[in-house]
Amino acid sequence: LVCVAVSADGRFLAVSDLYETKLFELKERRTPGAPVELEPRKVKSFGRAFGGVERVAPSASALRFSPDSTRLVLCSLTGAYVHVLELVSAPNGESCKLLRSFGQHRRAAAALHSAEQRQLAGRRGANGESSNGHANGAGEGGDRNERAERTTTLIQHAEISCDGAWLSTISSDLQHHVFSLDSLTYGRTLPSPAALPAGAAFHPSTASRLSSVLTLVFADNKIEFWDVE
Repeated sequence: LVCVAVSADGRFLAVSDLYETKLFELKERRTPGAPVELEPRKVKSFGRAFGGVERVAPSASALRFSPDSTRLVLCSLTGAYVHVLELVSAPNGESCKLLRSFGQHRRAAAALHSAEQRQLAGRRGANGESSNGHANGAGEGGDRNERAERTTTLIQHAEISCDGAWLSTISSDLQHHVFSLDSLTYGRTLPSPAALPAGAAFHPSTASRLSSVLTLVFADNKIEFWDVE
């Protein structure tokens, strides 16, 4: 297994190996006089949400459920895409739905290829940049800002703020991107850290004043605080 995540309400379990990601719904099985057992049931609509011939979900380098357990962020192990999915629910027709896919981590960290974006990652305001994702799960075909299809970048950290509004992702080539989960849009690129953080976490508060504060911890005992908003 490469990564695993459990939703906050204990209803879902997501696991990924080198080949695919699977989503399970954890059902309680009660027997009189015996402890409660959890029975994992595979959510078949999860793989179908990504389309394609094989109808399987891509393998993941990072998985993260939203605090309300209604969404799952899947960072693909190959391709470095950030997928945002809506999980099984009655309003959604009891099936999973791919809401948006982002391809910002596919861009070269040292120099973005388009003339207007030839800057170190995070060294210019990124609010005007367009999103690189599609609701159908594929990045924009032919986008010259993207790397080759077989990029070696790995998204190592994916963190969601406690109010569910912000997503922070950091990759092995030190790109640090922020996305709005409220509007499902790309937010901005933060300055590349000197090294890959050992850990990352948002403030536990749901108050707007604090929920956007992200803490990065490094192996050299350095700590950074960022307000991603």
